[in-house]
Amino acid sequence: MDHLTFSVRDENGAWQRIADDFCARLPLRNLIWRGGATQAPRFIEQLNIRVTVAVTDADDDAEDPAATAGSSSEPPPLLHLLVADSDVDADTYKSVVRPRVKTWVDRVAQRRGAGWLILYVPGAAEAQRIAAAKTATGPAFLAKRTTTFDRLRSDFQPKRGDARVVLLQPSQVESWNAVLLAVRDAAVAALEDRAAALGEAIRRMDANRLLPGWNYCAFFVLKERLIALHRLMGLRGEALAQYDELEAVFFQLLDAQRLAWFGAFGGRERGDDFADLLATHRKPYAARMAANEITLFDFRMYLFGRQCQLLAADARYDELATRAQRFVPALAAAMRAPGTALPPAFIAAWTYSVCHNVVEICEGAAPGRGPWTGAARDAGAALAASKADFLAAARRELDVLAAFQGDAEAQACVSNPVLAEALAAPARFDQVYVRTCEQAAQYYAECGRRRLARQQHADVARLHESRDRWEDAARVLRTLEPPSGAPLCAVVDVPLLTRLARCEQKAGRPAECLRLALRLLAASPSASCAQDAETMLASQALALQDEHSFDATALLVLSDVQGDKDAGGLRVRVRSRLIGALDDALVSVVVAGRSDGGRQAELRFTARAASLPSGDCDLVLANAFVSCAGRFVVKRATVRVGNAVLSAACAPKDVTLRVHPHRLLASVVGAAPVADAGCAALRLRVETKTCGAASGLRVRLFDAATGHALVGANTVVSHPRTLNAPEPSEPQAPRITVDAAADALLFTDPLACDTTHEIDVQLLPAHASCADIVVCAEYCAAADCSDDEKEALRLSIWRGLVDLAPPLRLAARLLAQHPGGPMHVQVRAQCVVGCVRLASLGVFVGDTRVQADCTWRGVLRPGECVARVLRLPALDDATDAGRPAMQAAAVYSVLADTGGNEDVSERTMLVAVDATAASSADAAATPVAYTVSAGLASGRFCHVFELVRLTVRLSLTDRTAVEQRVCVALSAQPHEWLVSGATHSSVLVAASSQCTLEFTLVPLTVGLVALPQVLCDGALVVVARDHAAVCVLPNDAVPTVFTVPVLVPESPSASAIF
Repeated sequence: MDHLTFSVRDENGAWQRIADDFCARLPLRNLIWRGGATQAPRFIEQLNIRVTVAVTDADDDAEDPAATAGSSSEPPPLLHLLVADSDVDADTYKSVVRPRVKTWVDRVAQRRGAGWLILYVPGAAEAQRIAAAKTATGPAFLAKRTTTFDRLRSDFQPKRGDARVVLLQPSQVESWNAVLLAVRDAAVAALEDRAAALGEAIRRMDANRLLPGWNYCAFFVLKERLIALHRLMGLRGEALAQYDELEAVFFQLLDAQRLAWFGAFGGRERGDDFADLLATHRKPYAARMAANEITLFDFRMYLFGRQCQLLAADARYDELATRAQRFVPALAAAMRAPGTALPPAFIAAWTYSVCHNVVEICEGAAPGRGPWTGAARDAGAALAASKADFLAAARRELDVLAAFQGDAEAQACVSNPVLAEALAAPARFDQVYVRTCEQAAQYYAECGRRRLARQQHADVARLHESRDRWEDAARVLRTLEPPSGAPLCAVVDVPLLTRLARCEQKAGRPAECLRLALRLLAASPSASCAQDAETMLASQALALQDEHSFDATALLVLSDVQGDKDAGGLRVRVRSRLIGALDDALVSVVVAGRSDGGRQAELRFTARAASLPSGDCDLVLANAFVSCAGRFVVKRATVRVGNAVLSAACAPKDVTLRVHPHRLLASVVGAAPVADAGCAALRLRVETKTCGAASGLRVRLFDAATGHALVGANTVVSHPRTLNAPEPSEPQAPRITVDAAADALLFTDPLACDTTHEIDVQLLPAHASCADIVVCAEYCAAADCSDDEKEALRLSIWRGLVDLAPPLRLAARLLAQHPGGPMHVQVRAQCVVGCVRLASLGVFVGDTRVQADCTWRGVLRPGECVARVLRLPALDDATDAGRPAMQAAAVYSVLADTGGNEDVSERTMLVAVDATAASSADAAATPVAYTVSAGLASGRFCHVFELVRLTVRLSLTDRTAVEQRVCVALSAQPHEWLVSGATHSSVLVAASSQCTLEFTLVPLTVGLVALPQVLCDGALVVVARDHAAVCVLPNDAVPTVFTVPVLVPESPSASAIF
């Protein structure tokens, strides 16, 4: 019931004329309810009204006998309206109209909590008389009682108080306003009178609570009439407070065991387990309460449902959830108490339904979830946590209901259709279970309770495990696995990983099971857990079909590695942190050379242990095919069990290996010039010793600096020879071909044991200056060598300094030096072998490069040369013996002769400068003239952080020269100047034009500041006195606290200065 009633008594059909207009002005709005003497005034935003027409006196007197039974029935009318339009004379009024009106007024006025009002609707003629009476100019007493309205007002309008007789002229807005004002006043007065009457009756009945015959149900019905009145006025806070008082009284009586008004506990009706808290009309609760026939279960559900309705109407979902968290377990505990005789399936179904119903009600709190900020974030997180707790409780009840699957008697007491389907079909039960857990995990994640969210997912995995769905269980548990490298919690993470490993084992994924077992063992779990993990490790390593690598550095450590002096192998100590031993373990250690030029050549040493015990174990590792001498670094170590390769922790320790006395050895023994080829060659020596090479030998050569292969299609081999051979055979030169596809030299014939072979290999011109060479040899030790043994072959390594002829010839001499002035050096570069791309020519004085010429970018072919005159700054006036040594430098790249024109790595060549030709008489004039000027805003003054342009102009004074490259650089104090862009530049000065460079400066200090020094070709340029310094003034436009501007540097276009 959401409205109050106005009862209308229509005398002569006048109501039909005004009914539509009157109802259109309803409901009543913006009312002020003054309440009682102890209550503050309340604002009623809207009061819903339903108008009923009483045709006879019996209809007007009729009231619903169930009106006092509860708020769901229709209460008596709040206001009685009498609509009259009798235009009669005075005698007829006295004999007919007034007695009828008086009888109506006497009947309705005696009802407390109901108001009355007479609306008089005049006819056209009477309306004219009323208007004429208002404009009459005679004495006022002569104008009275000339109309029926005046007579009604004179007889029935009280001397004091609100208006009881109101004139309504439908065509006038002012008349309607006056009528509505009177109706509002009468309705408010009736509300106050009704509330006061109910309050007085409630106080009187509450005072008699301890007397015999007091009835709580009657008290509840009486108080709920006041609650219904508060709800109709929109005062839901007062209504909720009244329900809280009723609940407090109930619990007082419950503690005192004075609940004789309630019958049995209840919960026996069909549908009681399928609760809807907001559906308080599902049963005739009010009628049963009035008749003292309501059960304790129905009363608790009805009372809490009414509270939920008020809280939901005010959108107080957080309080609703808090109250529900107290109500659900309390009533569930009461349902389990002795004497209720409720089956466990019913209690679990009711708890599940109520928890889901609370979550559904609270879903209206936030149509769009997150992200929240401030107080809304805290409230939203708290509500999400409450909803998650309810869903978690519902999931626990599903655990209880799972035991009743297939029990027809237990299923008969469950009326919730979702649960009925779940109990009938296991697949449907799993869907409900998973959906509940996932929804709870989602709410836990929203409120930041990640651990509880993980627990819900773990419950889903446990369901899959109970159904033997190992794939699904592993899929869920993988999402809960802690990140790799994160520390494991012994209480939460270790059991989770144990379950996941078992699921992976059951699902037939041994690799994943091994990974998890190793991670468990690395976490140092309990003895029982470690034993289970080691059992998984041993069994799943044998179950692997293919080879898999695993990280076991926390369990296996290579604590000591040393070279074996006798057999050329390794002596190692392996420390195992496992509880048990590893059976049939293959221990491998890989070592690599210090510098192998990008071609990582490795040696593998192995040893098989029948049982690798816990703790330290000393082993001797060997390589059956490789013989290598030198210093190496331990790269990695592994222990193979079955197809599981476990990596062991090892430090990069240096070890020294010696040549095995019975293994093949390939090496470079020296260089030999080949005059007719114009290049250099190296000599390759192969010693087979006692093993030989059954299927031939393949040798590769690499440049250790770049990793490029030194053998190609154009490689020439010559002078193959055999130095010694075992008796009685004769030495025969080996047959060797070039395998261009493999970049290798191939010995086509098998090599006998105890034989030494040599061959001269002509290098490509592009690699003629290699200084560090890596030799790699692959071979098979026996003719019946299997494919697995061939794959196990590794590379023999040898490196050493080989002096080879460079492809470039460089010479330099000093032309002239002016006393105290710059020097000029002539540098000449000539290509000897192959093709060379010249990058730059420069000169060193001591260890400092002072000049570079980058103007020439051509390619030199054999016999071609290039010469340049380089200018050096002045040196101190010392003798030749005291002058620092000068060296010419050439930076060049060798072009590979492979059909293309690719640059190999860039190289540098240095030669001493010949100073015998130096003569002061032949000193040349300075080839380049320089001028420096500063562009300021006004004269020699500027402000702080103001841009200053520094201009350098260069012109060629030596007319015999065509062009000259000059390098210009600035040397600025960082606390005085900020330079925008590059601080140096290289420009080409031609004879016919002037070159100009500009540098952008920003002054950082105030006062007389010297300009940065300008260096041209490394020599300091003397700046004119007028431009040597500038006066920097303070900048008023910059505040006291400021940020230094950052200037974006320009992209340098010049080459680097050497």
